[in-house]
Amino acid sequence: MFHAEYPAMSENLGADYAELLKQYRDLAAGVRMIRRALDKAFRAGLLPYERTGITPLEECEAIARAIYAAAAKQALGPTSSSFHPDDPADAGH
Repeated sequence: MFHAEYPAMSENLGADYAELLKQYRDLAAGVRMIRRALDKAFRAGLLPYERTGITPLEECEAIARAIYAAAAKQALGPTSSSFHPDDPADAGH
């Protein structure tokens, strides 16, 4: 029985898998590129150091924490006294 909300499986699962694998590799390469930029910013004293993650998700979490910490440090400057990176009201900072 075919359900409209579920697309039919591809006839060529090998090609689908190869495309997913390529997308994963591209994503991992992008995360590494951002990590290199984060490391360079750390060496320049612009961002705090965050340890490298093992999985792409852990790596993204570490990068996000470093950016949030830098934003908080900037926001705590002379014009602002509070910044909470998880607060939707601070999303525009």
